[in-house]
Amino acid sequence: MKKTRTARVAFALLFSAIFALSGCAKKGEELSTYQGETKDSLTGKSVYNKELFYRNDYFASSADPFVLDDTARSGYYYLYRTQDRLYTLRSKDLVNWSDVGNTLSTKNGVLSDLAETVSKNIAYQNIWAAEVIYDEIEEQYYAFFSATPKSANDTTGGEGVQEETGEMYNLYVAAADSPEGPFELVNFRDDAAVSGGYYHDYNVTAGRTEILENSLELLDSEGYVFAYPQDYAEYCYIDPQAGRYYYEQNEGIGVGGNRLSDSLRAHGFAQGIDPHPYVADNGDKYLYWVVDYADGYANRVYGVKMKTDENGKSSWLAPDFSTMKLLTMHGYYTVEDFLKEKHPKDGEEAVSAPFVTYEYPSTRCNEGPFVISHGGKYYLTYSANGYAQATYCVVQAVSDSPLGPFRKLTEAENGVLISSDGGASPRTSGPGHHSFVTVGEQLYICYHKHRDYTVGGGARGYSIDEVKWVSITDKDGNPLDVMYVNGPTISEQPTIFGEYKNILEGKEASVKKGSLAVNSSVKHLTDGFLSMNTIVDAAFVSEYVKETEISETTTFEFSFDQPQAIRALMIYNSKDPNKVFLDASAEFVCEVDGKEKTYKISKIAFDLEQYAETADVDGQIIVLSVVHGASAYAEFSEIKVKTARITVNVPAGKTVGISEIRMLGK
Repeated sequence: MKKTRTARVAFALLFSAIFALSGCAKKGEELSTYQGETKDSLTGKSVYNKELFYRNDYFASSADPFVLDDTARSGYYYLYRTQDRLYTLRSKDLVNWSDVGNTLSTKNGVLSDLAETVSKNIAYQNIWAAEVIYDEIEEQYYAFFSATPKSANDTTGGEGVQEETGEMYNLYVAAADSPEGPFELVNFRDDAAVSGGYYHDYNVTAGRTEILENSLELLDSEGYVFAYPQDYAEYCYIDPQAGRYYYEQNEGIGVGGNRLSDSLRAHGFAQGIDPHPYVADNGDKYLYWVVDYADGYANRVYGVKMKTDENGKSSWLAPDFSTMKLLTMHGYYTVEDFLKEKHPKDGEEAVSAPFVTYEYPSTRCNEGPFVISHGGKYYLTYSANGYAQATYCVVQAVSDSPLGPFRKLTEAENGVLISSDGGASPRTSGPGHHSFVTVGEQLYICYHKHRDYTVGGGARGYSIDEVKWVSITDKDGNPLDVMYVNGPTISEQPTIFGEYKNILEGKEASVKKGSLAVNSSVKHLTDGFLSMNTIVDAAFVSEYVKETEISETTTFEFSFDQPQAIRALMIYNSKDPNKVFLDASAEFVCEVDGKEKTYKISKIAFDLEQYAETADVDGQIIVLSVVHGASAYAEFSEIKVKTARITVNVPAGKTVGISEIRMLGK
């Protein structure tokens, strides 16, 4: 967003002054700093130095973000999103993105929308939740996504065709030699296109598909025969007819009575959204996806393994449906719990199962799956609750196998990976539908959240935050690593690819002056965990993600064996508005030209205007709420620090919480 000339000039002059100060401060003089004082005249937000920090400032049309790490080949990260076309962005730093444009192609290589990729020009409303993976063996990029016909008028005729097409979701895959395309849709009725893959073997007669012999029993009570828009069907990743059989068989429910697949009965074909391709540690290929808008049990996650030929090679175009598994059900910690309660085996009584407290009955949503491995475990992460709602969030489940069975983690195990904390996280709404990317040894989560936290809805913007692994004791008393996100953040955070990194994580501090509150510890100052949640996963946070608390003004000291080149100091505030500090100070014992010199910053103020809600009660400022994951910070020209002393001021009679202290250095 453009800034006014006044803001730009002021900011430039300010930083010129700061950068000119290197080594110039005199003993006892203030170290010149910038603490976010300059505000953008259009947004009202503070102007910040992008060489040191990033901030999750939203940009348009970035729902369901998937980030492809293509740096080893092209030098870029690529971002694919939900849009009316396969519009693509690219970046060097995961924060600043440039537009590549539409990357979906017709057969003749002309960039176009999906409507022009099929022979009869059936129009589509959207391309949903696109993900791209690179196949090392085939040297091909595969784009998986879902789409739906634009209107009922676009379907081909035939008795039994449903006029309601708004729920005709299915999966697609397109291939390209480059992450920038052009991607060409795979036609599963084309022998050449799917050689060695999954050919759609249905019979086409007079614009209709005849039901496969093995799925005749799946017809409804009226013996309904369904017709399909053939252009739609032949590009579906899952055979729209045989897929119905796969779903019914896999769910272990049988074919009569209260089936899960009401939407399949209504439309006569298999549906799907949110595909996620995944390569396991041993090289096996898997695809995960979601069945959407089914019956009262709503959507859920499936997985399937790709076939392996006699040479040990597998193709993304050859799913082995004998391996297909139902992996999650809304409201249940395991699929087994669901089946025991709703569909017990013959001769067995129904067994009531515990309800997943963070999955709300009104939304009935499990979507946006993503799988990663860690420590011999597989973590299925997905979004729960409705994307338009503030309660949209990312959840984690764990298994010993890529196809489960998966168990959703409880709140005490940090089951909710990232959320708006039940509304307790100010100015944040609906963080969800995510992907992961690793930079060096640091894992990040890329997700969207509502651009307007007061409204919610479909306008969503891209965000990225750190992910940490925490070793816990699970509900059964066994050791387990789980993920914890330092987010969702809206304030300045250390840049991902900057020259200066946090040098304090894991470093021990000593208390130079003052004292800690009872049962508190200095280790939480530098444990790497930002204090985020107060409501959701409260038991987990209380046990594993603690703040350092002080009941009087206290000075913490950090000493280094060798002088450290420092550019900035960040002191993260408490998530509890009753424990917020207002300001701090710092003293640095430095080495300048081989001599010891001391610099100081008398006041580092926490920006209450930008990151808190306050009230003036009889002349006293009362903090009503505070943005989680926000810090008081100061940046300055580089100094060589041997010892750093940070003092956090505590008002009389109060206890203050400090989530984390970071120093950005080389």
